[in-house]
Amino acid sequence: MHTAIAVDNCQVMEKAITNSNLLQSILDSMGHLVLTVNPQGFLTHCNQDTQSAIGLQPTELKRKHFTKWYESDENQSFCTDLKRVLDGAVSQVHVRDFAFRIPNNASGPSSPGGWAASPTAGSKKPALLPQSPHIMQRKNLHLLPAAAANGTPTKGGRTRTSSFLKTPSSFSVEASKADTFTTVTYTITPLHDLTSRNKNAGAVMILEHLDEEQKVKAAMGKYMSPNLADKLLQESGTSLSNQIVVSVVFVDIRRFTSLSEQLNVNDVMMLLNEYFHYIGLAVSEEKGTLDKFIGDAVMSVFGVPFPKEDDAIRACRAGLKMVKYINYMNSYRKENGLQGINIGIGINTATVLSGPIGNLHRVEYTVVGDGVNLASRVEGCTKIYSVGLLCTEHTLAQTYNKFEVREVDLIRAAGKKQPVTLYEILREEGDDHLDITKQKSIQCFALGLAAYKNRKWDEAMQCFQQAKTLGNDGPSEVFMQRVQQFQAHPPDKNWDGVWNFTLK
Repeated sequence: MHTAIAVDNCQVMEKAITNSNLLQSILDSMGHLVLTVNPQGFLTHCNQDTQSAIGLQPTELKRKHFTKWYESDENQSFCTDLKRVLDGAVSQVHVRDFAFRIPNNASGPSSPGGWAASPTAGSKKPALLPQSPHIMQRKNLHLLPAAAANGTPTKGGRTRTSSFLKTPSSFSVEASKADTFTTVTYTITPLHDLTSRNKNAGAVMILEHLDEEQKVKAAMGKYMSPNLADKLLQESGTSLSNQIVVSVVFVDIRRFTSLSEQLNVNDVMMLLNEYFHYIGLAVSEEKGTLDKFIGDAVMSVFGVPFPKEDDAIRACRAGLKMVKYINYMNSYRKENGLQGINIGIGINTATVLSGPIGNLHRVEYTVVGDGVNLASRVEGCTKIYSVGLLCTEHTLAQTYNKFEVREVDLIRAAGKKQPVTLYEILREEGDDHLDITKQKSIQCFALGLAAYKNRKWDEAMQCFQQAKTLGNDGPSEVFMQRVQQFQAHPPDKNWDGVWNFTLK
């Protein structure tokens, strides 16, 4: 009996040792530095040399409490993040592009994991210190709608974690000429006791060193898909400047200035972050590139640096998704007693110049040209016609009847010589049909537009009035005002139906 128990115990011990050795082998083979601390805040394990990575020997890490690891302000924020996890104040911390200061007495040869620090030549901060804010995941903050598994929002899905901006630590201690910095991305996660999920067993820290190529990929990944960033890095520098056909999408918030005056600073920032999240989600899902944020406006491009035949289709589909996602965001905010927003989206397809543009201190990959400016003008027209999504005839020509649209107007934008036809994108082929009232309103508007072009002012007015009554149609209201103007002062005989805008 006792022999059998002893054999069983030996087998259990053997399995435990085998699993421990396997885990140790996995950790040793990892390129990332993995550290664990116990609930008391002392190091219990590390899988690589820590001196060249974070400036401290393993023996020193184990001997000191983690709050005593660093004296410099810039490194102390790493310990502060660890404390928050151990205290249960946050569920996880993830910080990108963090610069560790390695004191001159801690620098050493690179470890097998490839950790190499970069000298700063006596500067007050590392030359490669990222300008982007760190991102930390906290729990029990403002509830944001969660995304479904496929990346799209699902009604009712929510999470108790929210992203907020964390200002990088100021560098109050001047580094000596021998001091070096190493750039890492780190994640700190709590460890839980196997017997009780709620029992604290310490924390695990995973640190990834970023080499120069990874830093470039990380920076580019904030604006484009990882695959696109890889392709750009594979191309030679001269190939990045091209004249190509792209679809440009502009979106901004209606009456944002007056809205922001009604909210405090924190609420404005929270609103913008939610808004930017869903706009970025729509762009990334359709493999577009977030080009820039201009206040509350967002510019995105489809077709850089490698144009595809379906760029215009994906741009229009992204526009429809933006409308859908912002409507979802608004319904969530309304449920929580918060104010919603209205957006306007303009899309144009044109030949533009693409490439790195900037000065000696800052360069960004972007597109410029008359077609970009027209896309911005089209977005501005959504305010005039009170519609959410407009595109030009140039974009529509490359969508191959994939969308249901209606002609809105023939205009000449401010500063432009050639007129362009604007279309409202209503839905994609295969989506749910518009309700009957909306369909009738659109039909009445189309009849009114035809009468307007033929100078049949009374007939046009009747159709526009009916369209407005049926669906509170914004374009119909605009044309009713024009018809009244033309009834009093008819256009000359050479009138071509083009409406000239004088304001940008």
